[in-house]
Amino acid sequence: MYLSLLLVLLCLYPGQAYGHGLGYTITTGYNLPCFTFSYSTGEKVIFAQVKVFSLAKNKLLAEGKTDWQGRFALPPFKQKVKIVLNAGFGHKKIIIYSPQANVKSKTTQTIIYQPVNWLSILTGLSILLNFVLFALFWKRQG
Repeated sequence: MYLSLLLVLLCLYPGQAYGHGLGYTITTGYNLPCFTFSYSTGEKVIFAQVKVFSLAKNKLLAEGKTDWQGRFALPPFKQKVKIVLNAGFGHKKIIIYSPQANVKSKTTQTIIYQPVNWLSILTGLSILLNFVLFALFWKRQG
């Protein structure tokens, strides 16, 4: 009885665990920005959903998917936009992008990664290990 209640309560616990972060590289050539999305492990984020919203009105301006190399070319906008990448399994990246009207260089790169939350990962593994040890103890007692 108590074990069932404990399992139900643990399943309802709203915890988070991060395995790795998402990063991106911006390549600006001929005033057209191209984003290359990747995980912190270096693996490309392929075929992920990308939506572009206006920052002022939060109106959907464009949407699409990354290609097989994790790239997404942004259409030319004059205002600031919010780019939302949804890679599935809880991987989401939100970028506020401001176009620069006088970009003369052909390539500009910026890589930003979200940190890995190791404490959440270790807590989840500890909970799983405690379940296994409790089941072994319960089996041995019964």
